[in-house]
Amino acid sequence: MLRGKMLKGVGVLALLLGLALLGSSVLGQQPGVTITGPSTIGQCEQGTFTITFTNGGSGSVCNIVVTNTRPNAGFSYVAGTSEITLHNGEHYYADPQQAGLDLIWSIDDIAPQSPSYELPSGQSLKVEFDLATSCSALSGTDQVRVDYKDCASGSPGQATNSMSIEVLPGAVTISKEPSVIQARVGDTVTWTITVESTGLGPIRNVVVTDVLGSGLAYVSSNPPGSNIGQTITWDKTSVPALAKMDPGAKVEIALTARVAACAGLDNKADVRFGCDGETCYDTAVQGGTATASILLLLGQPLLDFTPPSIALPYCEPSGKTVTMPIRNTGDGNARD
Repeated sequence: MLRGKMLKGVGVLALLLGLALLGSSVLGQQPGVTITGPSTIGQCEQGTFTITFTNGGSGSVCNIVVTNTRPNAGFSYVAGTSEITLHNGEHYYADPQQAGLDLIWSIDDIAPQSPSYELPSGQSLKVEFDLATSCSALSGTDQVRVDYKDCASGSPGQATNSMSIEVLPGAVTISKEPSVIQARVGDTVTWTITVESTGLGPIRNVVVTDVLGSGLAYVSSNPPGSNIGQTITWDKTSVPALAKMDPGAKVEIALTARVAACAGLDNKADVRFGCDGETCYDTAVQGGTATASILLLLGQPLLDFTPPSIALPYCEPSGKTVTMPIRNTGDGNARD
């Protein structure tokens, strides 16, 4: 008798467990959403993200609205990059509505159908779009939410998901060698300017400037730069490698100048990088200027000449040409 009750109890338990599993399976078949894209991104970079909404329920869903919430204000939507692909292969291109950090795509507004677009059971739609980072972009979480209704019952539903995005900041250093050069007035000197990308992420739109002291005159540079007055500038137009520098990348520039005076022989070089129209870092403002100078070698001039023997013929109307060589045998230049 006891054995019969035990077997009956086991049977009831198995039935309840089976119903529970069946119930959880049915409940688990709900519409879901995923978001994919670059999990790491640098400053001033652009990445493509894809939202996939899949109807895992048993009936069609309608009134679909996709909302993507950007991690922070340092991420901006790139106009003209949205592509919406419906389950039947139809493609639509429409920028989202923007409200704060939210990007909103209303599928019925983008792909109008009568009476409303329906996503059948087991089918998916995709929304692809690009985000760009600014200098102020910070690591954060990108969130996606899809609101919808059951086409048959009109019951509302919602699917959510998210992904973490790590922003890899860039950094830069500049140096100038040698820091001190011994030279005399009139000598030409050459410095090597080295720019290095030292951050976790790439840097873009790098600009190098070198300001010569008033006693120095620009002669040339390799690669060539743009010389205006005492300032020489190199950017991505003159040095393509400055358009984007990956971490650890270096760019070297040789600068040649002439010592033109006894004073104003200092020299400084700076570097900056950033997005188009936005500077992320500038050594002239935030520190890191590379400096160099001339140690002037002073030398005294010594003029040496021998007066020639001059013999003037008597009554010679045309005169006579006399040559007197003058040499500077000293260590310095003789002027005036």
